[in-house]
Amino acid sequence: MHRKLFGLLVAVLTAALLFGLANALVLHAAAADRVIFICDGAQGTGQSASSPLKPTTGNYDASASSSMRQNDTAIYQAVEKLLESGGGTVVICGPYTLDDSTGQGSGAAKDLMFPLNHYRPGVHITYTSVWDGVDYRETNDAALIFDGYAHYICPSSSLWTDLTVKIEKGGEHTICAGGGNSVVFGEGFTSMPVNPSFAGDVRYYLNVCGGERYRKFTGDSDLTVDVGEGELAAVCGAQSGAGVNYPMIGNTSVVIKSGIFHGDICGACLRKSTPVNGNAAVTIEGGAFLGFVSPGGSGGFLNENARAELTITGGDFSACQGIGEVGPSCENQRPAFSKIDFTGVDDETAITIRGMISRFSEVLGPELPAFSPGEDAPVPPPGKEDGPGPLSAFPSLFAFCLFAVAVAVFATIGIILKKRESDPIKIKKGE
Repeated sequence: MHRKLFGLLVAVLTAALLFGLANALVLHAAAADRVIFICDGAQGTGQSASSPLKPTTGNYDASASSSMRQNDTAIYQAVEKLLESGGGTVVICGPYTLDDSTGQGSGAAKDLMFPLNHYRPGVHITYTSVWDGVDYRETNDAALIFDGYAHYICPSSSLWTDLTVKIEKGGEHTICAGGGNSVVFGEGFTSMPVNPSFAGDVRYYLNVCGGERYRKFTGDSDLTVDVGEGELAAVCGAQSGAGVNYPMIGNTSVVIKSGIFHGDICGACLRKSTPVNGNAAVTIEGGAFLGFVSPGGSGGFLNENARAELTITGGDFSACQGIGEVGPSCENQRPAFSKIDFTGVDDETAITIRGMISRFSEVLGPELPAFSPGEDAPVPPPGKEDGPGPLSAFPSLFAFCLFAVAVAVFATIGIILKKRESDPIKIKKGE
């Protein structure tokens, strides 16, 4: 009897497991098959590159003070369909433009954003220009073009890969924001000016943020950048920012593995007027950095117990503008505790970093190598306000050792002289 019940139980559990596995595989396959193609001037259904999505129109109130013009765009409608159906891929198969007519906002900035109640953090959407072995960047000049003061905010977990962003009108900030979702900018992603003569000008590269572009937001951010030799402007873990009344309430995480960065790297907010109420963490494993690097960003913090931590295990900082707990123009509170840990870098990078860091509560770095005559001496350790670190202990230890050796030598000499004085003087015969 017990054997029959046990066998029945095993059979039921096995069937349930197989059903769940099969259902998961079906859902995964369905998400992988949900693909919508978009480009400028499209006239199709979105089911293929030869029939990219023609958006419907008349989906917003044109008389509103901040009209939701994005409702009539192909990318908005494509993403909404994918959010409803559990995820998928948006393939930009030709030039596709975001400008002042594709977003909402009562000021100059126009945000292509989604209502907060449409956000689906558990749904994953990929943005790309490569699909089924075809690279539309090569075959059809595919690119996501930002013109005017346009921005894009992700409503879900997202991967941006094998995609080129082009900036038409240089501004202080052209933003792609994660909306507080888990967002990865990955292999093959890059940004550049439409006009090649602006190459290297930070205003003509894309800024990426982990939080909202400006809206007050509650939640944690999770941003990863691993774009190889791709180029970006700034990277920040929270908002780009729009003032002290629009903070991010939560913790930020930024992980940078590769890329060329013309702007600042911030764990918190990019703009100096917008703070974070929480903690900020930045991890840098690689990349080339041309701006200022700080876990606290230019916006600083609202809370008095904030922690700002920066971990560096690799990267090129030879052209970096500096490394600090917050940006040089921070208007809000500094963190209660800040830490930089670069123990994992090579000696050359350690020397470079050590010469530009300022005002961290705790500094952890590798011991600097000995220098041969003719080489530049290591950068001296910072003042007391920067906090002592392993690098600052070496001079004191060396001086102590010299002192101890000198004391031992003089003590030995003293003992020998005293012994000679106490020994009886022997007089030889005949004297």
